[in-house]
Amino acid sequence: MTTPPRVCPECGAAVRELPRPSEGSVLLACSRCPWRAASTNRHAPPFDPQRYSVFAVATMPARLLVVKLAMALGRPARELSGTVAGDRPLAEDVHAVEVLRIAGLLAPCRIGLRTEPPFPWPVPEVGSRG
Repeated sequence: MTTPPRVCPECGAAVRELPRPSEGSVLLACSRCPWRAASTNRHAPPFDPQRYSVFAVATMPARLLVVKLAMALGRPARELSGTVAGDRPLAEDVHAVEVLRIAGLLAPCRIGLRTEPPFPWPVPEVGSRG
């Protein structure tokens, strides 16, 4: 049985498990923001307790990659320039739902990602609209 995440992937607050409407279902709720997750599959991304580091993967010049990352993620190009040059992660210690959110932002920009450890869930195809 997989343990649900202990913190909200949206705001970092504590996540609690709600009473189940039926046996076999799982309901999670953030104690601070509106984030919720419900599933009959404890092995779905919202319930993955693993934490991931996310790296950008693209076959384009570094300057173009930095500009596209800045636009997609809403982060300063100067900060991302050092991240790309040093092959450092765009995000560290994040849950599966955050990896999927980042993948959805990067895919339309033709930027893929890799994670450490390897990500077991399907992500949006590069070039798709998230």
